[in-house]
Amino acid sequence: MGVKQPVWFFILFYFAYLYFKKDGVWFTKIKFVLRNTWPLFLTLGFIFLPFLIWDFSSFVDDTIKYLAGTAFQSYPIAGIAFSSLVFKIGLIKSTSAYFPFWIPQLLLGLPFLYFLIKWQRKTNALSVSIFAATFLLLVFWYFSRYFYPYYLGTISTFLILAYFLEE
Repeated sequence: MGVKQPVWFFILFYFAYLYFKKDGVWFTKIKFVLRNTWPLFLTLGFIFLPFLIWDFSSFVDDTIKYLAGTAFQSYPIAGIAFSSLVFKIGLIKSTSAYFPFWIPQLLLGLPFLYFLIKWQRKTNALSVSIFAATFLLLVFWYFSRYFYPYYLGTISTFLILAYFLEE
């Protein structure tokens, strides 16, 4: 589960939630975050460490490079978003060809991240963390190699969860 893309953003904003929850200097805040998240790191260590020790290169190929399009055999471009547009207008000739999707993800994702973290800081709530992570995930997915229609269902599920979350 730790290699699934939604988890990356939810963990980031959950850490921000904990960081902004604690008063004090940055060092005190980071200690608070680590004290409250060490079970996560321990669990991920138990899950991933055997695979990393067994064959680190294959683990990276299967979980990162395959999806990013940089592996020998990569995930094909598919779906209804930016990647389909890039393919249909002829910027790439094959659905398995490499295209630097990380560039639009970075160019749009970083400003989004900046404003979402500012929002998180101003209104520090778990529901805001879920909203923010979901918005950033939407930008990331839209500009990735694939964006399937059911992703909209996933996005709306997270938004509904955040909306009805009581704190």
